Amino acid sequence: ELEVEGRRGRTLFDEEAERKLLERGALDLVEVEEEAGKGPAAPPGPGDGGGSEQLEVSEPAAIDMKRFTLAEYVLDFGNVIKGHQLQREFKVTNVGFSQVSFEFPKPLKAVMAQAGFTVEPDKVQRLPGAPDFETAEFAVAFNSARQGVSLGPVDLCVPLQTRSGPPVKIYLRANVTIPDVDVSSDSLKFGSVFVGHMRSIYIQLSNPKEIPATWSFGQALQGEGGSWKPCDEFTTIPSRGTLNPGESCNVQVVFHPRNAKNFSAKIPLKVSQNAAKRNIRINASSDALRIRFDPPVLEMRPILPFVEESDCTVTMHNVTNARIEVYSVDFDDQYLQEEEILGRVEGIYSPQMIGYSDVALLPLRQPEAPLQDAVLREWE
Repeated sequence: ELEVEGRRGRTLFDEEAERKLLERGALDLVEVEEEAGKGPAAPPGPGDGGGSEQLEVSEPAAIDMKRFTLAEYVLDFGNVIKGHQLQREFKVTNVGFSQVSFEFPKPLKAVMAQAGFTVEPDKVQRLPGAPDFETAEFAVAFNSARQGVSLGPVDLCVPLQTRSGPPVKIYLRANVTIPDVDVSSDSLKFGSVFVGHMRSIYIQLSNPKEIPATWSFGQALQGEGGSWKPCDEFTTIPSRGTLNPGESCNVQVVFHPRNAKNFSAKIPLKVSQNAAKRNIRINASSDALRIRFDPPVLEMRPILPFVEESDCTVTMHNVTNARIEVYSVDFDDQYLQEEEILGRVEGIYSPQMIGYSDVALLPLRQPEAPLQDAVLREWE
């Protein structure tokens, strides 16, 4: 807040200020006389025509108080978010001996309003000085939503004009801004990922502004048939946060497909109190681990019971680019044992291991490899 008060050292009209103003006025008077070709008055000497002539004494020139500035003060609103309105108060105390009156004239109020400032009250009449030293309170409001107020610094000099005295200049300042974040990359390409696997890409968010920025990612949207539909195959970790000025953070974007398809998606990015719409564009595809049987259907020849066996040969083809391990969920003993272990181990389902959509994240298991070390440690 701005305080315009004090006693003998900080006064609007004290003896020291008056003395300086009078001295300045006397100097101005001498300069005016010299410009007119007049010198200092001298007493008449002998032969000057006798002592009957009267000396002409010029009137002292009036002091133009508007040429002086008694003091300067700053009322700083700091950083103001575009669209917000703030109010600051300051006090003016008459620490002199005479009553003072001052006002904000209408032309000045119009200039202030154009810059977004309003002040109340706009005038004070006969504010008493000693011995009461009364105080007048002012409220200045800054409306950044006003038409004509643009982003950036606002600096306005407002003279507080006193009647028959020099003005006090008040500088009204504000910095109009909006919170925002910079994104290291707004277009991500995941390539092809198998169903049941995941792939991550990291992006970095940074705050280039002078104020904190609160950001959040919305649900991913998949483009289908000219419209956008919710998509559960993409997750951001973390999904929200706040960055102080100059800070940065890394965000993990995870692609975890559930079906084999192509994806052209976007993840909305929202910054609080910023109307701009931003999206992280994503291109990705997924494929399933697939095998093909030849022939696709086995036709066994008829046989009599308990006489002989009937067999038929089938060829299995791996139609993907990855190694595949095949087993029978009905007859494979290892599979049944591993399923029992996974059902009893609780540590891998702790909140620390759950990455997204209630799915436990485990290292990729290669074909013919045993269960992951994290699972075996929990089992033991």
